[in-house]
This record gives sequence, C-alpha cells and structure tokens, in this order.
Amino acid sequence: MRRKSFRDITRPLRTFNARLKNFFALDLPLYLRRRMPFLRHAGERVKPGEGFILYLVTILLVGALTAISIIQVTRYVSTVNNITSIRAQTTVLNSRLSGDMTQYSIDDAATTLTQLFTGSELSFITQKYYDYKLLINGEPYSSDKNNYTAGSIKIEVIEVLKASKLPPTILAKGSVTGGDAGTKLSTYIGVKYVTKTFSQDATAEIFNADNQTDAIYNVDAIAGNTISITFRQNLVDKLKIANNTITLNIVS
Repeated sequence: MRRKSFRDITRPLRTFNARLKNFFALDLPLYLRRRMPFLRHAGERVKPGEGFILYLVTILLVGALTAISIIQVTRYVSTVNNITSIRAQTTVLNSRLSGDMTQYSIDDAATTLTQLFTGSELSFITQKYYDYKLLINGEPYSSDKNNYTAGSIKIEVIEVLKASKLPPTILAKGSVTGGDAGTKLSTYIGVKYVTKTFSQDATAEIFNADNQTDAIYNVDAIAGNTISITFRQNLVDKLKIANNTITLNIVS
C-alpha cells in the first residue's frame, strides 16, 4: 500500500478552501441568469460579490420578518388568554349568582365583581337597571308644553330600579348618586320659584319605596311668574332631556 504524501493528506483541506473562495465570489444574480435566460438584461454587468451580499440581506430580512411574526403571535395569544380568563370568571360568577345565594354570599359576590371590574365599569354596566322620569302635575314632561295654570304645581323626579340578582352595593353604582349613601336624588335637582321681585328655592320631599325613589317639589305659583328647574348633567342624560334648565311659565 502506497504511503500517503503530505499533498494527499492536505487535499480535502485545499478542496474545501477552494470551494469556500468560490462561494464568496459567487455572483448570484449572474449565476441565476446564466441558468435562467429570461432573467437576463441585455448589456447588464454585475459586480462580483453582490451574490453573497444578496444572501446576507435575504437572511436578515427573513430573520426580521420571523421575529415580528413571533412577537405578533405572542401578543395575540396573550390577549386571547386574558379574554378567556375573564369569560371563565364571569361564567362562574353568573352560575353562582343564578343559584342559591346562601351558598355564595352577597358580600362575596360584590367582592368578586369589584375585583373583575373598575368602579367606572360597574357604574356603566349597572346604569341599565335604572329608569328616570320627570313628571309635571302627574304628567310626563314634554318640551312642547311650557305653560301651566296658576295654583299648586307638583314637580316629580322618579328613579326606578329594575329587578336584578346583582348585589345591592353593586347595583347602587348605576344610580345617579353612584351609591353614595350621603347623597340624595334631590342633590342633582334645583327648583326655584321666580317672581318679578324675588326668587325662592323649593324644598324637596324624598320618598323611598321598594326599588323606587321620588323627589317631589310642590310650588304654589301665581300667574305671571315662572318656575326654573335645573338638573346636573348626568341626570339630564338619564332623563333624556335636551337642556339642563327647564322654565315653566305660570298662566291664569
């Protein structure tokens, strides 16, 4: 058996070195155009080395797009997980609320809701359980009617709470008072009897019945005078009236 020479031993290394040089000198666009004539441009000459640069640019672009896709997928998965978690908690809460409240106390239900939602969110959600009415002499107020016969004028603002299984402390957040025990419905209303020489504030009588609160004003009015009724903006929205001030003209 012939003994291998140094040249024989180093032949694989020299071959690899030659192929490496050829790779770095590869002109990819020219390489492609030689094998795919339809890619050639008449008279075009490409500098050696541009093929390798194209390789690098392509790899970088693919890497960047892959990274962006991974970030987007991660965010999407996180959002889906959050929504799924909230839905699951809400489902459990609904099942408990629809069952026997002796097994799941009202206080525990209220605590869970305050953990799931912010105060403003609870206020927005529970608003739908309240209705508000403005009555003048027992009739629903209409902006088309501003003249009222002299005598006793009765002004009523009524708040009605619809039936619900939600805890009372949570439902109260949807009220115009926001559940503040120290605030009355009349706080959001101002009634003033106006004459040519003076004006006088009317005092409200508050009546609380099952699921209903009434703020009632009784004004003895004389022809030629007016009654001005002013509401805070949040009550204006609930009463669905155009302006925060209403003027009643007293006629004979």
